[in-house]
Amino acid sequence: MGRLCGDSALVVLRRTGQRLSLVLGCVAYSTVAQVSVADQFPIIEIDSLPAETIVVDVRSLENCEEASLPGAKCIPLDKLLGSNGRLANLRDIRWLLGTAGLTGEETIALFSLSDKQRDAATAIFFLAGQAKILRLGSNPGYPLNAKGAGTAPSRVMFYSAMIRTANLVPAKGYSVKAEDLAWFLETLNRIPQAKFQWPVGFLS
Repeated sequence: MGRLCGDSALVVLRRTGQRLSLVLGCVAYSTVAQVSVADQFPIIEIDSLPAETIVVDVRSLENCEEASLPGAKCIPLDKLLGSNGRLANLRDIRWLLGTAGLTGEETIALFSLSDKQRDAATAIFFLAGQAKILRLGSNPGYPLNAKGAGTAPSRVMFYSAMIRTANLVPAKGYSVKAEDLAWFLETLNRIPQAKFQWPVGFLS
């Protein structure tokens, strides 16, 4: 990629028909340090979580509230990405995160029994502006013997983290799948300046 554009390679994830593809272009911007997904969003064991880390269970609300990890907050992926492939706009997502008591400055650890579901949620939290995101393995080695906490009916904290607009471009509506977001997360491993085409006005 550097041979094509030097330090000005831009990668955008774009859906064409039923396929999500990488589009390469050349724009002017400063070089971005290469930071891997493993560094940005490490997979960590629950016993190794830093103090005051907030566990977020992104499985269905029913599963989370019935049996989850101790202290987990329930923020289902299906509240962020509908079954019809429609992504909520980031204003509404950030409002939802505020109803879970998040400000965006916390360290959170995302949990699901599905790596794809967990990584899709990781991508959304990253784009929404979350400061630090850890990923728990799909086999946490810890019994799901606690009841997860649902969100409040209204916002209890103001989610104030800055949206990562450097990694977003607006797009016309299209259907998004969890694997599209998980793939974007993996793309950040190679290209930290990769941009995701959010299919609604993400700043509205």
